[in-house]
Formats: sequence, C-alpha cells, structure tokens
Amino acid sequence: MSIDVPKNSYSLKSVKDTIYWLSSEYTILLDSNDTHFIIRCENYSEAFKKKFIMHLNDFSLRDIIHEETKEIKNLVTAKAFYPDLIKFKPIGEFEDPVEIEKNNAGTK
Repeated sequence: MSIDVPKNSYSLKSVKDTIYWLSSEYTILLDSNDTHFIIRCENYSEAFKKKFIMHLNDFSLRDIIHEETKEIKNLVTAKAFYPDLIKFKPIGEFEDPVEIEKNNAGTK
C-alpha cells in the first residue's frame, strides 16, 4: 500500500523530513509522478499512515512558520550583531506620515 501526497499541498522538504523522522521505525521509499509524492512502506498499516500524516502536517507547518518569520529573525540577528545599523524609535514614539498631529493642533 502507499500514501499519495499532493505536490501542490506539501513541499518535498516536508515529505523528506517526515521520512527521515520515521526512518528509525519504518523502511520508507519515496517516489513521485507529476502531481503526487508516493510514499511506500514495507510494514504499511493504518497506524503508520496516521503517524506519517501527523508528522507531515507538523513539518509542513514548521516550514510555513519558518518562511513567515525569516525576516524577523534576520532583523533580530542584525540588531544583535550590528546595533548601530538599525535604529528603533523609543517606546511610545510613532511616526505621523499623514501629519494627523499637525492637522489637529488647532483643535486642542
């Protein structure tokens, strides 16, 4: 038996990370066609399928979170190693790009 994993829903990295994670318990082979990754396991069972899908979703979510937070991590790293390169405004101080404060100065 095999598990067909749609390529448009999961990355190859997530599939390979899942296979690696389960490789101590299972002998898993990876194949593919145009639309799916095909996962084959010698001792296939519903327990294997459930565990594989659970880990696949976990690694897929990790990849999404990593991609979405990459810029924040780069900013923190840059600030840590080059503190003078990036200047932050003091807490409570904000820019006024549309000059709201200037326009409301006469109403106070």
